[in-house]
Amino acid sequence: MKIYDGSRAYNTDYIDSIKYKDDRDSVERDILNAFFRLAYWYYMRIRDCVNTKKCKKMKVQMIRERLTDERRLLFTKEKLKINEEQIHYILNFNEEFNEAIK
Repeated sequence: MKIYDGSRAYNTDYIDSIKYKDDRDSVERDILNAFFRLAYWYYMRIRDCVNTKKCKKMKVQMIRERLTDERRLLFTKEKLKINEEQIHYILNFNEEFNEAIK
């Protein structure tokens, strides 16, 4: 699966293969850091799509619960122009690697 950031495309299979490596080279590190920023940006947008109170911060589990509502899921997909598989990948990635949202 690919996740797009403007003209850049991030292959999630490649991201998965390098995210646990201990001996990343500089290119792999830069790609992973750029994807980390993009995934967090998408996470914030997903959270804003399902949250009616913008000042209330939500955890990943609560976002997943709200995405079970078809209307919210459809709204999020249309607003962000990503599919359901990409949404769940981004949520999983952030839950696993982003200490700020745990």
